[in-house]
Amino acid sequence: MIKRASLVLMVVFGLVLFVGCNDNNTKKILEALGVKPSIDVEMTEYIELDPLMGLPIYFYKISIISNVDNIVIVSAKINRGNCRRIKIGEKLGFGNSYEFSFLVNSCRHVKEVSVKTDKGTWDFTF
Repeated sequence: MIKRASLVLMVVFGLVLFVGCNDNNTKKILEALGVKPSIDVEMTEYIELDPLMGLPIYFYKISIISNVDNIVIVSAKINRGNCRRIKIGEKLGFGNSYEFSFLVNSCRHVKEVSVKTDKGTWDFTF
């Protein structure tokens, strides 16, 4: 019985460590293990028109959403620091969010957002 439980745990942890998965898959695996991230991260793209030229300007918007009653968002790294590093220092309650935007030109493809909090660091892939 113990060997079987150990084998199941090894397989699950192997999936978490070695499977290249997107944010939703990682979240599902962690929730199946009974581990829920302290935060969620959502990324959207939007367009604004330049007020002077009338040309479109493309942005990414990152939303960090708290899943716990009290958390401090310390910083965020985009693409392991190759695009942007943002110092935040924002305290959030359950369901509250912190959002920031940046030009698509400054980071063509967002593949990973790493968020450092007072409760640990969480990586989200897109």
